[in-house]
Amino acid sequence: MLPGTELSSLTKAWRLRLNRAEMTGLPPKKSSSRVVTQADVATLVGCSPLWYGNLERGVREPGYSAEFLQSVADVLALDSHERTVLFLLALGREPAGSAAAGPNPHSASVEIIHHMVVPAWFMTPSGDVLDYNGAALRWFPHLAHENNLFRWICQSPGAKRQLVRWQADWLSSAIAQLRAANARWPDDPRLREVLGELLDTNATVRAVWDRQACVRLHPDAEVRSLFLPGGQSLARVQHVVTDLADRSQLRMVALMPHCPPPPL
Repeated sequence: MLPGTELSSLTKAWRLRLNRAEMTGLPPKKSSSRVVTQADVATLVGCSPLWYGNLERGVREPGYSAEFLQSVADVLALDSHERTVLFLLALGREPAGSAAAGPNPHSASVEIIHHMVVPAWFMTPSGDVLDYNGAALRWFPHLAHENNLFRWICQSPGAKRQLVRWQADWLSSAIAQLRAANARWPDDPRLREVLGELLDTNATVRAVWDRQACVRLHPDAEVRSLFLPGGQSLARVQHVVTDLADRSQLRMVALMPHCPPPPL
């Protein structure tokens, strides 16, 4: 199916599912028809009927602005999935922040980590841990009072004791992830807050940031070592990271036991 054909088919279907009697901001209509017309949508969007009509006819016009498409999506009452498809069909790209459906993982995802026997949690680009399982709390008791993983890694004396090769493996990776997140979500206020705090108050973080050009979108497949609480047992783990499909700013992280392959 050609994008223009899909654009025409979907926008028309989205418009026709609306009920004119339930919409505000439209002039009274003599007939009792509840059908929302192209002219009605154009009125609510604030554009000419011809301009909106081009969209519904499947004309992929490079002059469509993000603001125009957002207004169309609002008037047509599109959900996050439909809004993203509208942008993809009309402009060939997703709307800014399209996958950030909400700050929290949905309940089914939460249930998954609570059935896992290895440490697992959900975290944001800024390092805030939104939910975690019992194994994560046993390995990282600080989660009960400090829920930002990057801040704990960078600033806690306990992290320096627990995390093997603290600066080379753990701190460097945390800073590389923050740097990549800063490029990807420069307007995230929580990310700016955490990053600003760490760079302004921690000389070690600032020094590593200034000299290290490494960036990491995520720590997936990274292998690291740490002591379990009490300092007696040493664990070597591999990070497994999964981005949530409908929440691009939220990921699930699990620490799997790492067993090197046997020699050939």
